[in-house]
Amino acid sequence: MKVRALLLAVAASASTASLAQGFDPAPWLADLEQARQAFYSRYANLEWLEQEREVKVDALFDDLAQRLRMAPDEQAARAVFERLERRVGDGHVRIEWPMPARPAAAAAAASPQPDLCASIGYDARQNGPGTADRLAGYQPLQPADGNAFAAGTFASAGVPVGAVRIGVFQPQGYPELCRSAVQALAIPVGKPCDDECQNRIVTWAYRRMGEMLEQRLRQLKAAGTKSCSSISAGMAGAPSGRKRQPGC
Repeated sequence: MKVRALLLAVAASASTASLAQGFDPAPWLADLEQARQAFYSRYANLEWLEQEREVKVDALFDDLAQRLRMAPDEQAARAVFERLERRVGDGHVRIEWPMPARPAAAAAAASPQPDLCASIGYDARQNGPGTADRLAGYQPLQPADGNAFAAGTFASAGVPVGAVRIGVFQPQGYPELCRSAVQALAIPVGKPCDDECQNRIVTWAYRRMGEMLEQRLRQLKAAGTKSCSSISAGMAGAPSGRKRQPGC
């Protein structure tokens, strides 16, 4: 499936939105309205967003506009646009912020390594925070073993239960998987990554995610759990929540 990226440029900045008498949301509201129109005219996954994700575009943007009008400063306004990214939950939709002005000497000296994965929509902010570690008696399972899925055990009515946290079951929420794929597939980071390149990365990442999930289930079974609970924070196309199933 070929999905076009939707890049939303936000022109408002401290120099245009912060006036002497206080914060002015008008430039931010104008950017937000441009983003709304871009969703209708250029977003290829609009039907998926409204039907599968159950996120209605107009209702979402009306809510964001109200939040902008109540924003006390630029930081709060930026948080509104970041909320847009989180609510959409699609790695192909991302906000482009204006770069702050830097002295010429500093700009010449800085030569950061290009982040290929970020440029094609991989962003850890899509991977929602977990709640399993707040369960009574929760014991984490090897948190530093390199597995993208946090897991652990807890007792429910005296029965040991295994928990696997799936922040989002799409590779775009795990930039480290993308970087591993780039390295494993010997993809040059200094060149544009076209559709074929992105498909290679996402295929490798999905396979690795499956392997990681299987590894967690084996570990939980070895720990003596009698059932498993998958705790999600917004899978693509699925509601958030906890799902309980016998066996691990």
